[in-house]
Amino acid sequence: MFDPKRFMETHVDYVMKNQIDVMVKTQYTEDAVLLSPFPCMEAPPPYVIRGNDAVRDFYHKYNAWQGFFEIERVYNQILAEDAISFQTVVRTQTGRWASGISWRICDGRISHHFSFGYRLDPPED
Repeated sequence: MFDPKRFMETHVDYVMKNQIDVMVKTQYTEDAVLLSPFPCMEAPPPYVIRGNDAVRDFYHKYNAWQGFFEIERVYNQILAEDAISFQTVVRTQTGRWASGISWRICDGRISHHFSFGYRLDPPED
């Protein structure tokens, strides 16, 4: 049976450990769509990423750009079998962020991923 809380925790763990390939393979549909405002690619955001391979490539760039993740807080969780949404405050090499994620879940995988973020503080020296 699908456990939304476990799914979310596993996803966060994959990102923090930079286990991108296994995360995308096990958690995203082949035709997944990811929307992101984080400026981690050559072109300016926002980005609309389509397909499993493109999602994987995006995450590799995103993780390299952020460098590391320290989670200060996870809040406003909505955990359902067909949708998961949560917000975080994280510290990375690019600064301190308030960010959020919402996922549309189909057959236990992410079909649509909506993310947002706001930089609270610049990077520490």
